[in-house]
Amino acid sequence: MRLSIKHLQQQMLAHITGTPEAKFMQAELMHADSDKKTSENIQTHQLLRPNSYLNPTQALAIYQLAFTARLLDCLRADFPILRQHLGDPLFHHFATEYLKAFPPNSYSLFDLGEHFADYLQQTCPDLSSLDEADQMIYLLPIEIARAERMRVSALRAKGTEGLTLLEPDYHHLPQLKRISLTSPDVCSVMTAQASLLHWFNQNSIEQNSEDCRRIYLAISRCNYRVTTDPIEQWQYDFLQVLKEAHPSSIFLEDLIAQLANRCRYDVDMIYARLALWLPVAISRAYILVELNNCEHTD
Repeated sequence: MRLSIKHLQQQMLAHITGTPEAKFMQAELMHADSDKKTSENIQTHQLLRPNSYLNPTQALAIYQLAFTARLLDCLRADFPILRQHLGDPLFHHFATEYLKAFPPNSYSLFDLGEHFADYLQQTCPDLSSLDEADQMIYLLPIEIARAERMRVSALRAKGTEGLTLLEPDYHHLPQLKRISLTSPDVCSVMTAQASLLHWFNQNSIEQNSEDCRRIYLAISRCNYRVTTDPIEQWQYDFLQVLKEAHPSSIFLEDLIAQLANRCRYDVDMIYARLALWLPVAISRAYILVELNNCEHTD
């Protein structure tokens, strides 16, 4: 059977990567075959020649294993804390199974681990019969994977470096209400068990590894440095409402009205706390401020 260079290249790629396109290409070749051979007859030995040391299947396996090894290296690089938490054998098992469930479909290896946390969530056993401490053991790797993916995304996203971070007059309430806020791409928020934060702070792992409290985290990048910081619940809810408006901006007054309506917060309490927290949120790239032609503070 004579195949075009294009078909040979596509067949090799499909066999090496193990992608779903392999079956598609087999079917396409079946229709293109003038002899009407079945797709099952198009085997590796018909595409490759043996050499003095290896048959076609063994030769192809070198490229298949090298391809998989490269993908596993990328996952290890993107999820170092998860790897440390699980240990190499268990991490290798989950990563290998993940690649089977979610083979790469993007030109960029940055996208490879996009669904890793979701995969761990989907394959997690039913925890309803377990107590809180045992549930924590199963859920912690999922939360670590989610946090590490957010950190990788923060590294890659367009940040605030090079921008002038404007600040309003925090003591002039009418101006404060009319500032426009935007959520930077480098900022993400999540809720997790407190022990997750201790895995990002290596000095506290032993003392706090069984902390079951729920905490709120903001993951962001400012001045090319990624941070994972605890925040209060109202700050988490504030940033969540802001993210829902993304990529559009929203007036602070409107944002607080939505926040108060949804979460039953007292409006005056939010304004009072914002005077202390907004400077921190702006400096850490949780929030971008547009002053709408009002003079900003020096």
